[in-house]
Amino acid sequence: HPWFAFSAEWEYNRQEVDPAFTMEENTTKIHNNLFPLALNFFHPSGIVAQFKATYVDHESDSWDGLAMTQITPGSDRFWVCDASVGYRLPKRYGMIVFEVKNLFNESIQFVDIDKFMPRVYPDRFMLGRVILSF
Repeated sequence: HPWFAFSAEWEYNRQEVDPAFTMEENTTKIHNNLFPLALNFFHPSGIVAQFKATYVDHESDSWDGLAMTQITPGSDRFWVCDASVGYRLPKRYGMIVFEVKNLFNESIQFVDIDKFMPRVYPDRFMLGRVILSF
């Protein structure tokens, strides 16, 4: 149907850091496999929606606190779901969007490669966006 679009992706991240250079971070190894599957809806009236389910296969090694005497391996496999709904303003002047990351508030053990721009949120996170174009 022309109102729907489906997408499937695969993302692999690998980061290994020498323990001497971890600074304030205590994680020395991160291996992430992410498989997002998304269903998008685009209505001619301007309403848009997305539901995305991401399967995550995660492994990490962390030092045990400040002593840095023992490495603790960790791993987790889980699904996390995100959803959004929005409205495209007339004449493409912008969009208004409401999003929920980790929709079902899954409890996960996950260390992201970039802690300032996470791909997977460990707790439910809601946000609204207004995008204007002139």
